[in-house]
Amino acid sequence: MLRVAFLIGPISLALSCNSKSIAELCDSTCEQSTDWATECLAASGMTVADIPEEYQFAYDADACVSQCNSGAELAETAGCKDDLKDYLNCVDKVDFDGLDCGAETSECDSEAQTYTTCMQTSGTSGSGSSGSSGSSGSCTEGEIVDCYGDCVPASWVGDGDCEEYLNCEEFAYDGGDCDGEDTGGW
Repeated sequence: MLRVAFLIGPISLALSCNSKSIAELCDSTCEQSTDWATECLAASGMTVADIPEEYQFAYDADACVSQCNSGAELAETAGCKDDLKDYLNCVDKVDFDGLDCGAETSECDSEAQTYTTCMQTSGTSGSGSSGSSGSSGSCTEGEIVDCYGDCVPASWVGDGDCEEYLNCEEFAYDGGDCDGEDTGGW
């Protein structure tokens, strides 16, 4: 009987390493990423008030969590819940403390692409012209659904600045503003 206990212990330990719920992952990833984004914003001499209101969720953990949980509901409806959880587990492991401001990380690109493909295949995520978004509901006039499934101003395409949100093949790498490396997807 003792032998069984030793065998079960490591198995339960291994299973518990990846046992956060999507809601817990939303909390954890949003806390880390919004703290990092806010610190970077302050380092550049800006405040959240300097950011357009529709993008302030990236600096507000509560708004981020709300958007993440809404996206999780859509992912479940679309049959993409496991892909979203894989992506969030990956982001949860990113060392934000070691990430330089302005740096891009590709640690979770594979998981992001798998999730995005699932959402697009299901018809739940926007395609840039449908007017719907994977996590933000309907886009307003003058907005499009970006590479990540969120609404952004259409005027950003080809405006001379490489926008990460539009750096994917679907938007011709931000209308040529980016170097052609597809980092979009989620």
